[in-house]
Amino acid sequence: MNNFKAFSAVSFAIAVGLGCGGSTSSTGGGSPDASGSSNGGSSGTTSSGGSSGTASSSSGVGPGGSSGGEDSGEEGGGGTPGDSGGTSSSSSSSGGAEAAAPTPCTTDAMCPAPTHCDTAAGQCVQCLATANCAMGETCDTTTHTCLQCTSSMQCGERTPYCSAAGTCVECIAAANCPMNTTCDTTSNTCVATCTTSAMCTTGLTRQCNTTTMRCVECLTTANCMVAGGGGAMLQCDTTTNTCVECLMTSQCPMGRVCTADHICMAM
Repeated sequence: MNNFKAFSAVSFAIAVGLGCGGSTSSTGGGSPDASGSSNGGSSGTTSSGGSSGTASSSSGVGPGGSSGGEDSGEEGGGGTPGDSGGTSSSSSSSGGAEAAAPTPCTTDAMCPAPTHCDTAAGQCVQCLATANCAMGETCDTTTHTCLQCTSSMQCGERTPYCSAAGTCVECIAAANCPMNTTCDTTSNTCVATCTTSAMCTTGLTRQCNTTTMRCVECLTTANCMVAGGGGAMLQCDTTTNTCVECLMTSQCPMGRVCTADHICMAM
């Protein structure tokens, strides 16, 4: 009997010990379960699970919120420069409109340097007097622009004449040129004159226009060479004394028209 009681006591102790051990094991396993419950949503170890869940939630929200905040911040930040850029564009556009507008004035202080206020016209101009111009320039008080000259007295030896454009040139009339030369009023330079075509020996200007006493490219179409390739004859434009492709559409190949520049173009 005593032996049976002893055996029973030992068995009970072992059972209790195993129970505790199981609990310990359960508790020890509770942590993974708690983690699992955090992930899996198990109701075991509620307190630990809740704590872990909270931590997980806190962790999830923290980085997530932080990340979200950063994304939002980046997007918001991106929006701000974009908006700012939009404002800049509007500003630039506005600036362009202002630049295109006329600049009225009543005093020089209202004009951007180096312009000055023409109070009679109420607008900013380049100059009001020669003192407003660079050295060597003269103010044309009619146009209020700075010119190289307003009279031939202001020009030097090599370019002794003042042109209508306000620049010193070699000539403005045939009388300004030496013998056997005349003034080319397009370039305001003295060029050789002629009385016969025999005097025209250089370049393409082999014909003498005795009216202007100038060597020119042509006087008639007969003076123009045959165009290369198509074999079509060039025409003499007697207004400019130059050889051109056409003067009228009938001189162009079929399907082409003669333009104002005397070129045959496809229709």
